[in-house]
Amino acid sequence: MLTSAQVTILRNAALADPVAVNYINNAQDQLLADWLNTPQPAFMAWRSTLTTDQARSAIMIGISQLDNLTVGKRDSLLWVFSVTTHPVDMTVTTAIDALCGTQNTLKGALQDALRRPTTLAEKLLSSGTGTYASPAVMTYEGLFNAASASSLR
Repeated sequence: MLTSAQVTILRNAALADPVAVNYINNAQDQLLADWLNTPQPAFMAWRSTLTTDQARSAIMIGISQLDNLTVGKRDSLLWVFSVTTHPVDMTVTTAIDALCGTQNTLKGALQDALRRPTTLAEKLLSSGTGTYASPAVMTYEGLFNAASASSLR
């Protein structure tokens, strides 16, 4: 559910775009939704959650380095990701750095898993630079359909 402030931000962005304004003026809600859902591959944001399956997939990328960790660090790393985590919480990234040490493939795979590219709407409703080094924090997450896009008209 969007707040009125978020609706205003998205509406203003759409009205400033020569293509999107036509979608609004002609009540082409699905096309407006598609515009809002346009991938922004260069704009990175913290995932709101990292599931255990997503963490497991990242660990599999660096699995050959898992045995290079001390038993305590390996067990702690697996414990951290035994539940859904919240990457925007900086203790998660700090834990990855501390537990992975010099095992850069494993560390990099986990760090990559904490971030994701956004859609245009997510980007417009995010705060932060949106770079890999400094991902944005999303205040809205998800895709629009025709019904939700109609709220901008």
